[in-house]
Amino acid sequence: MNRFICFITLFIIFLFPFLSNAQNFWQHTSGPDGGDIICLALNSNGHIFAGSRTNGVYLSTDNGNNWSQKNTLLTSPYIRSLAINSNGHIFVGTNPVYGTSGGGIYRSTDNGNTWAQINIGLTGTDIWGIFSLVVSSSGFIFAGTEDYKVFLSTNNGNNWIQVGTLNGSVLSFAITSNGHIFAGTKGGGVYRSTDNGNNWTQINTGLTNKYVQSLAINSIGQIFAGTNVVYRSTDNGNIWTQVSLEPTYITSFAINSSGHIFYGANAAGVYRSTDNGNNWTQLNKGLTNTAVLSLVISPNGYIFAGVDGKVFRSIQSTTSIDETDMGIPPSFVLLQNYPNPFNPITTIKFALPVRAKVNLSIYNLLGEKVAELVNEQLGISNHEIEWNASNYSSGIYFYSINTVPSTSSGQAFREIKKMILVK
Repeated sequence: MNRFICFITLFIIFLFPFLSNAQNFWQHTSGPDGGDIICLALNSNGHIFAGSRTNGVYLSTDNGNNWSQKNTLLTSPYIRSLAINSNGHIFVGTNPVYGTSGGGIYRSTDNGNTWAQINIGLTGTDIWGIFSLVVSSSGFIFAGTEDYKVFLSTNNGNNWIQVGTLNGSVLSFAITSNGHIFAGTKGGGVYRSTDNGNNWTQINTGLTNKYVQSLAINSIGQIFAGTNVVYRSTDNGNIWTQVSLEPTYITSFAINSSGHIFYGANAAGVYRSTDNGNNWTQLNKGLTNTAVLSLVISPNGYIFAGVDGKVFRSIQSTTSIDETDMGIPPSFVLLQNYPNPFNPITTIKFALPVRAKVNLSIYNLLGEKVAELVNEQLGISNHEIEWNASNYSSGIYFYSINTVPSTSSGQAFREIKKMILVK
C-alpha cells in the first residue's frame, strides 16, 4: 500500500506542472524591470519597444525573451506614447523631467540606439505631455498633447504645425483605411477629421462616457472606443453603441490578423472578443498583475501586455493557425514538426482537402493532454501553427490531429506524431 501511495504522489508531482501550464494563457517575459509600461509598439522586424513611466525605452529583438534599455540622448525617461513609421523610424512622446530641457517628441532612426529631440513648432506647454502619437499610411505624424492640441508633421518630425484644439487632453488616435483620423479625449469624447487634421468634428452620439483612453479600428472599418466600457461604431463614428458590460478603465486595444479584439483594463486584466465586440471573455490566467496599461500583437499572433515593471506574453499565438496558399491539398496530411528536436518553439503543418472541424492537441508520455492548439472549423488549405513550449519540461511529446468533415460525405482523419523537446 505504501509503495502505491508513493507512486500516486510522484505521479501527481510530475503531472502538476503540465496541467497548470496548460491552463495558463500568459507568461512573464524576462523584463523589462522598471516603471509602468505605458506603451508598446512593434516594428516590421518584430522588434518590441516598451515605453516606461520612469526608465525610458526598452527593446526586445527576440519576442520578449531579453530586454535592453535604449535611452542614449533621451533626456526625458517618462514615455507617454510610441509610434513607428514604415521606414522603421521610432517616435516617442514624453513628459519632461522637472528642471531639465527634456520633454516633447524624440525620434530614433537607428532602432532606438540613439535619440534626437524634434520639437520645432512645439512651444511652452506643448511639450509637457505628448499623450498620443500615430503615423498615417502617407507618413504624416499626428501628436496629441495634454493641453488639448493636435500637431501634424509632414516631414518625419522635423517640423510641427498645430492643426486642432479639442475639448480635452488628446489621449488616443486611430486612422481608417481611407485616411479618416479619430481622436479620443479626456472629457471631450471622440473627434473625427476627414481632411488630414485641418478640421475636427465632435462625434459623441450614444457615447455617454467621454473619457476615451483608447481607440481601435478593425479590418471592416468598425471603430472601438475604450472608456469605462467598450463602445462600437459601425458608421464611421456617427453613432456609438455600448458592447461590453463590465465597468472598468480600458487603457488599450489590440486586434490580431483573425480580427479578434483584445482590450487591456486597469485592475481587470485582458478581455477578448472573437465576434466584433458582441461578447467578451476574460483572459487572465497566468497574469499576476491585472493592471494592464498597454497591448500589442506580434506578426505571428503573440500578444504582449504591459503592466507595472513587467511585460507578459501569451504562451500560444492568438491566431490559431496560419494558412499557406499552395493550392487545394489532394489529401489529409499531418507533417512532422520542424525543427525536431526543438527548443522551445516548433511548427506543425497539416493539410485539409475538405472543410472540417479540427482538433490539434499535445500530449505527454502519460497520455495527458497538456495543450490544445486548434479546436475550430477550418477551410480547405495548407495550415501551420507554432507551439511555444517555453513553460514545459524537456522530454517526448505527441501531437494528435482529429478532423470531422463539415459534410456527411466527407472522410474523418486522425494521426499522431512524436516530437522531442530538448532544453
